[in-house]
Amino acid sequence: MTEIHLQCEYIQTPAALQIYLQYICRFPSYYGRNLDALYDCLREIARPTKLIIHPPVSPDETFAAYWSRLLHVLEDACEENPHLTIELLA
Repeated sequence: MTEIHLQCEYIQTPAALQIYLQYICRFPSYYGRNLDALYDCLREIARPTKLIIHPPVSPDETFAAYWSRLLHVLEDACEENPHLTIELLA
């Protein structure tokens, strides 16, 4: 199983998070850097993969709302893709 550690502790903006996700998950160059594109790419994972998520330390209100939506996208992708699991660390 592939494990990908998403070290998001100090990411502060949705744009920075999307750039980081594209890099760390090795998404293609055409990745749209938005939640819809994230869902699409996660659904395409064909090997057993575990995303281990280190959440932001103290996100501001705007980023906290985006983070919540991102977690829902991850959960939805896991329901759709049997090769994908997530672990959210405290």
